[in-house]
Amino acid sequence: MGLAMKLGAVIEAAKKAGIGAAPAAGAAPAAAAPSAPAAAASPGTAALDALETALKSQGPELVKRVKGVVVFKLTKPDSTWTLDLKTGAGSLKQAEPTGRADITITVSDADFAALAAGKLKPQAAFMRGKLKVKGNMGLAMKLGAVIEAAKKAGIGAAPAAGAAPAAAAPSAPAAAASPGTAALDALETALKSQGPELVKRVKGVVVFKLTKPDSTWTLDLKTGAGSLKQAEPTGRADITITVSDADFAALAAGKLKPQAAFMRGKLKVKGNMGLAMKL
Repeated sequence: MGLAMKLGAVIEAAKKAGIGAAPAAGAAPAAAAPSAPAAAASPGTAALDALETALKSQGPELVKRVKGVVVFKLTKPDSTWTLDLKTGAGSLKQAEPTGRADITITVSDADFAALAAGKLKPQAAFMRGKLKVKGNMGLAMKLGAVIEAAKKAGIGAAPAAGAAPAAAAPSAPAAAASPGTAALDALETALKSQGPELVKRVKGVVVFKLTKPDSTWTLDLKTGAGSLKQAEPTGRADITITVSDADFAALAAGKLKPQAAFMRGKLKVKGNMGLAMKL
């Protein structure tokens, strides 16, 4: 599902290293420092220190599972940490990345500590706006099957050479459909032949919130051959995608890549963020 789907291993390693754990019964108190004590580390910094300790024993395994560079942007107080899990035993530094990060995670210092200790669930944090993930958004990429089906149904394709022109309407023509609406009409056509396969691959309800002009569409790919309606969902949606009408048409036609749209702020995804669920 993407790089962030594999980060559960990282948090689990940090938890085993002692994040949020009480001292063992009977453990001797720490010796008093001979000089004035340094300022206490913030909860988030303490959590990352534990993660750094975990790398000493579990680094190679974490590298094998994650294979990427993760940047943690903590706030209140602000600090930036780069976790490099691409090669060797991995490394963690309080610094900006020297190259491009695969994922950037923005979260408050206190909430990061709560996540690491297992007191705050990633999905709950995301849904409440406490956790932001930017980069390799694997969940949104899963919708490629839907877009591909729509493309095969003819979105953005020029008319075939020699095709007969459409017959003139007997009455005044209706207003032309917007590009996004036309793309969704093509997707509805695709469901007639590819619906069961799309249901098998997606297994969820997707809501498209198009803007400029505004319209809401519910794509139900949970059972049967699927369905698409211009309406709000009757139940809870698994994913809500907000994008302009024109940009949705460009995505469906393959003229705009989902990851590029997301990185430019043109595409917003809310709901079952599978990519962030294994942080």
